Amino acid sequence: LELRVQSRTLELTRVNEELGQAQMLAEEANLGKTRFLAAAGHDILQPLNAARLYASSLIEKAPKGTIRETAGSIESSLESVETILGAVLDISRLDGGAMKPQETVFRLDELLRQIGTDFLPLAAAKNLRLRIIPSSLTVETDRNLLRRLVQNLVSNAIKYTRSGKILVGARRRGDLAEIQVLDTGIGIDADKLGSVFQEFRRLDDGMREAEGLGLGLSIVDRIARVLRLELRMMSDKGKGTVASVLLPISTDTESSVVHAARLQDAPQIALSGLQIIAIDNDLRILDGFSRDLSLSQREVADAVGLSQNACWRRLK
Repeated sequence: LELRVQSRTLELTRVNEELGQAQMLAEEANLGKTRFLAAAGHDILQPLNAARLYASSLIEKAPKGTIRETAGSIESSLESVETILGAVLDISRLDGGAMKPQETVFRLDELLRQIGTDFLPLAAAKNLRLRIIPSSLTVETDRNLLRRLVQNLVSNAIKYTRSGKILVGARRRGDLAEIQVLDTGIGIDADKLGSVFQEFRRLDDGMREAEGLGLGLSIVDRIARVLRLELRMMSDKGKGTVASVLLPISTDTESSVVHAARLQDAPQIALSGLQIIAIDNDLRILDGFSRDLSLSQREVADAVGLSQNACWRRLK
């Protein structure tokens, strides 16, 4: 019996060591994938940015007609590619742990106003009403990541709402705040609610209700896990969906009050007469940027051919 126990113990030890080694290799492979996607994404996005700047310049300069419409279609297509690449890179960074949350204390009303500013034009283009409910709650989490999370929820609601409205607001739940996004969209079947946060899952059963690859809610799920926040989703097929995230309320209001005061007291910077130095290692982006700014009669100090240190010296 002792020999059998000893043999079994040695076997379990060996299996645990193999599992540990396999996990280490998997983590290294995942980190390598993240680094590769980040590097490749940067190289791909640079020419895309340059192409969009050229298209934007052409739209402004070209007379109304076929050329301007074609340039607009090109810019729209490039924007779609950039959005998809950005979503893939975001997922890679979140999975690889490259996005580290930085917790701050802030008021929700300012964040919600920004969400309204971001999406009012998109909702208006579909004849939808987007209503933002003000909130006096102060919360504590990573503000930028939370904004990305709510942006994706609102974007998803607009995509899958044919008519009606989208409502965004926050409710107090004891020591927690619940940010809710309500829509009158197509809704989700009850048996599919558990899978909507998976990659490449679409809510329209392949009917092409909206453009995209179905990555928005997947990014929402990953951000929530990074921030350790709870997601909730309720839906009634054909009537609408309620998506929400719960986060801790903070009693420390000093930081948010100071932040708000600084925003109100900040002077408006006039761009006329300023010298603008564009710094980038891609000459096409610099050229497109210069063309864009020259349309509004602003002077552009072209940094083409200068090293980065030379550019910083010039700025000083």
